[in-house]
Amino acid sequence: VLGNVPLSDLIHGIVCNRIGEDDLVSVNGAAFRAVSAIPDLSKHLPSVTPTEKRHDLGLPDKRGMLAGRMVARIFLDLYRDSETGLLIFDCSGIRKEVHLEDGVPRYVSSNLAKDLLGEFLVREGIISRMELDMALAVMDKFEGRLGDTLLGLDIVDSITLLRAITRQIRARLFDVFAWTTGEFTFYREARCLRENFRLTTPALELIREGCLHALEQEDADAWFRANGSRILGLSPRPEFPIDDWHLSISYSSLIQALSRPSIVRDIMQPYEHSSSGVRGSLLRVLMFGIEVGLLELMDSSLPE
Repeated sequence: VLGNVPLSDLIHGIVCNRIGEDDLVSVNGAAFRAVSAIPDLSKHLPSVTPTEKRHDLGLPDKRGMLAGRMVARIFLDLYRDSETGLLIFDCSGIRKEVHLEDGVPRYVSSNLAKDLLGEFLVREGIISRMELDMALAVMDKFEGRLGDTLLGLDIVDSITLLRAITRQIRARLFDVFAWTTGEFTFYREARCLRENFRLTTPALELIREGCLHALEQEDADAWFRANGSRILGLSPRPEFPIDDWHLSISYSSLIQALSRPSIVRDIMQPYEHSSSGVRGSLLRVLMFGIEVGLLELMDSSLPE
């Protein structure tokens, strides 16, 4: 028994999975009802519960364990097949749910407190911690919607908020590209049952940015030491042509120059005296090319 709890605290607990759909709540002294039966609360529940009973999804159409860098491959396969449905990633209690339409990620939910809108806005410096606390204190008057509360209190303007929400959802998505353990499940044709902000960014752009975000956490020099003597060249039949990825001119030129396979060490030799940041960026572009099938690493001799 928690006693009297502000609506904002209840919503926070629901989003972070501390309060579930079957937990009982009494609103203003009325009879106790399950969270799932109270519209003002149920709309904040995750799209599905860990037991998958809420929306009766049945058996997943795809399921697998994450091992190494394979998240990008999962998204590419679903995009190639124009799949619509719900893609769920689970790892050590962390859960990310990605709603896809024709293979394009449209919305991402998360049970991490740091992924909540308020925390994101504070982290980005858009609002202060004091302003967030003030908004949370009166959020009940705005039907429990933090965005509406911030607008109603004139803490942020609508344009700033819209751009921030876009970046927030993209950040939720990009985080999962760095996962190397856990599991994924995909439920074909499972629909998001509540209205949410939708991403309008093309799928390959999101996959590109997700890959590069994850690769920023990789040790590019360690990859170079391990692969410097290997041969790198363009894939003969890339699944998605290089132009579809909309890379910058410099990155695209670096990859296309490998129409004639070269030793990785020789590719990087002109940048031997460049800063570590420049070298790291170029190496990560090569790593990205391999990850999405634009480039291939080979161990055989260079062609004549």
